[in-house]
Amino acid sequence: NLAGTLSSQGKYAEAEKLQQETLAVQEKVLGKEHPHTLSSMGNLAGTVGIQGRYAEAEKLLQEMLALREKVLGKEHPHTPRSMSHVAIALYCRGEYTEAISLMRECVRLQRKIQSPDYGTLLELLQEWQAESLKVQG
Repeated sequence: NLAGTLSSQGKYAEAEKLQQETLAVQEKVLGKEHPHTLSSMGNLAGTVGIQGRYAEAEKLLQEMLALREKVLGKEHPHTPRSMSHVAIALYCRGEYTEAISLMRECVRLQRKIQSPDYGTLLELLQEWQAESLKVQG
């Protein structure tokens, strides 16, 4: 997609504008809970986050997670994946305790549903926990 291409070229402002327009149209036409709308919300959050606007990205990701839990249920593969994105945004904002707690829940769900993301997220959680111990040190 064009927004993805722009983002990969480092043209984040242009990509963000296009993603905002896409999201607005999808919300109007498909509804806020439609899977395509939720994916667009996640894409926009990624573009916002890569620009260092973590609080704004987290807000979008929290909304996407709440809607995915409502529509798909907590154990659908997309839900814990969205949960991991929220945890990463929290970590980027320096909210380490909350990020680790959420990632623990995400890893628990990933293991339960036997997600292929489980190992990667478990490693990330372990890295965060080790860093947290160093800081508390």
